[in-house]
Amino acid sequence: DFFIKLNADFMLEIAKEYLQHTSGQAQSGGKPWGHLLRGVKVLETLTRFVPGLLGAQILLAKSKVQLNEHDAAQRILHQCLQLDPSCSDAYLHLARIHHQQHQPHAALQYLEQGLSHDFSVRQHPLYHLVKAQVKVSSNEMAEAADILQEALSLPGVRTIGVDKAVLNNLAIPLPLPDRASIF
Repeated sequence: DFFIKLNADFMLEIAKEYLQHTSGQAQSGGKPWGHLLRGVKVLETLTRFVPGLLGAQILLAKSKVQLNEHDAAQRILHQCLQLDPSCSDAYLHLARIHHQQHQPHAALQYLEQGLSHDFSVRQHPLYHLVKAQVKVSSNEMAEAADILQEALSLPGVRTIGVDKAVLNNLAIPLPLPDRASIF
């Protein structure tokens, strides 16, 4: 009865709406990170009662990264991998976190692990973006350019909306700043 009243799908949609209105930067006036913090609160409540909802866990980890709580994000993503070792989104976000922490070898390792569990991860623009960023940090500019050129042909990169077929394959669509980085 409690879980019926909790309505996990509705709470997840509310959290997505809050997170959709975050720009990735603190707001200049008023409460900093207002929508982001509200979204995190909803996601924390949801994941506390429904820990097996991987989409909510990954959104929470992504939000923690935006709040610069990398350790918490890594912990959440590792919990996702314990629940489902083939969760490719968790590997992609772990790779991104390790790249941001200047650990390119660990980032590549997570990309390869994600690829070994699910070959469709190559169709995710975030895979190409992180791989290109790692190549740039390794001073391999030609390879990075080729990877980004390949990413431009993926669905969801050049277009603003996301097709239903793409949405089914991706738990989390590519945000606008990441799409801009590919260009």
